[in-house]
Amino acid sequence: MSTAPGEQKSIDELLYQWERFAISLIGEYPFGLDSYLDDLDLRALLERRGDELGESQQRELARLDDGVRQRTEEVSECVWGEPNAAKHGWTSEREWWYFRLPKRQGLELQDDLKYL
Repeated sequence: MSTAPGEQKSIDELLYQWERFAISLIGEYPFGLDSYLDDLDLRALLERRGDELGESQQRELARLDDGVRQRTEEVSECVWGEPNAAKHGWTSEREWWYFRLPKRQGLELQDDLKYL
């Protein structure tokens, strides 16, 4: 049985990458939609492995989530597409990260979003 990418990473590595993503949202998000979706998948990995988080890691995740929420805005549809949301049972309440876009989008992401 093969392991999905990210499943082999430590919780601290995933938190570090989620932090880098949160920091990237301070200015204009500098990448396109593919990178944005990859970044959002980091949060899904952390959610899936939530029982592995220690108390301090849970606090760190909550702090980072707050930063991401502050720098993004909720959108009505899943950024992975509604068919994916339905297939996986994602909701804006539970998998909130898949229903948000950066408040400040760079040109590459703006261009990619035109085709959705």
